[in-house]
Amino acid sequence: MSSGEPLFAFRLHQFLASGGSVHATIETPDRRLLSIQGQVYAEGDGDREKRVLFPLAFCRECGQEYYLANLVRDGEAAQLIPRSPLLNAFGDDEEGEVGYFVLEQDGLWSEDEDLPDNWLDPRTGNIKERYQSHRPRQLFVLANGSISGKDAVSAIEGCWQPRPLLLCPRRRASYDLRETSDFRKLVTLSQTGRSTATTIVATGAIRGLRRDDGVPADARKLLSFTDNRQDASLQAGHLNDFTQVVLLRGALLRALGQAKALSHDRIGDAVFRALDPAPEDFMKEPVGGGPGYENNRRAMVDLLEYRLLEDLARAWRVAQPNLEQCGLLRIEYDGLTELSSDDGLWRGIPVIGAASPARREAVLGALLDHLRSVLAIDAVPLTDERTRSLAARGPRRFGSRGLLMSRSGCVPAASRCCRGWHLRCATVELPCGSAHGHLSVVTFARVGLGIWTVIWIRRQARSFRGRSSPLYAVIF
Repeated sequence: MSSGEPLFAFRLHQFLASGGSVHATIETPDRRLLSIQGQVYAEGDGDREKRVLFPLAFCRECGQEYYLANLVRDGEAAQLIPRSPLLNAFGDDEEGEVGYFVLEQDGLWSEDEDLPDNWLDPRTGNIKERYQSHRPRQLFVLANGSISGKDAVSAIEGCWQPRPLLLCPRRRASYDLRETSDFRKLVTLSQTGRSTATTIVATGAIRGLRRDDGVPADARKLLSFTDNRQDASLQAGHLNDFTQVVLLRGALLRALGQAKALSHDRIGDAVFRALDPAPEDFMKEPVGGGPGYENNRRAMVDLLEYRLLEDLARAWRVAQPNLEQCGLLRIEYDGLTELSSDDGLWRGIPVIGAASPARREAVLGALLDHLRSVLAIDAVPLTDERTRSLAARGPRRFGSRGLLMSRSGCVPAASRCCRGWHLRCATVELPCGSAHGHLSVVTFARVGLGIWTVIWIRRQARSFRGRSSPLYAVIF
């Protein structure tokens, strides 16, 4: 200021806390107490036996709740005690076995359930020793955390698994023993990363400024300071990636709202129309019409088709689940109902041939969903020829102006890189334990760690027991 006084008379600090976890008592869903206060015992119990509150975590895919607890044994007696609401908290003072307790609801789990194939010795069929302790164990727990017998009054049935979590009984997802962190599998009520939190706060501030008519349009900006160049670079990359992902998914939602349903061959053009970008938004050399504009528009549609298919994969964005995972998008398979209803087509095939058309459709749908989630898709935008072409055309046509120029999602063994563009190709999904092979249903690399197709199949076909003829052997 001209007077020499500082522009800001004083400093204002506002600290944004992430909030607490939700806690619950071990009781039936209609009776249990929920709280975010973090107390150990439920209020208002008076002289009666105290009900203990445990922090909850939730499966990122299906939402199944897990009680975070330690299983403490004292001779013949055993008890569950609450542990830290931080999923991966480790400490020397941890008492007992650290793990998760889940309530038994709607036939969630039973002792005779099939286990993932990678848990079993292929020669004997018995569970491997290193997985033995991770098999869900049935427990009956009282509201005070004490382990009781099956006939105890008010005992709640559930199953116990030690950390790390290797099996979600609701979703039937299996995880590798080497994945010791549960961050990608579970989430607490307020769990988020620093970069994600900063991006959300910054985006919220900008949106608020745009709605404030009292602030001039050229002043609706947010200035951020950091004392670390690496942090600034990380946050800038995260903000750019977040913006591109939201832009892509928002355009898809708008296109679906206009058309109600879209087939894969129309989705690129529909999303381009929903985005309605100006030439300067995506063209290296903007022109308003003519062959130049049409060629660039076609290249942009190809890029949108690729990015939309790539977004189907459930990759590293655990804090940004895609539209399907959020329940905003449903993907159906044309002709699947008719295919499942054709009994003659399945006659003589073990297990699946004896299933009802509805059960058969559920099994095939689960298999196709899994293959799609790992990009085992026979789709033109994911072919080697198309990705090479797109990687070559992109920098020439879009340059630094292009929308959706994310470099994320690169898988070196199955990608095409050209001038900084990293594009994933379709992959081939092999049955568990296979060294090579091919799929007759959907073509295209290797089974990923985590979700095992056989778990989905056996979940859907649990009434057709018998390990001699698993369904995936039929389909593959």
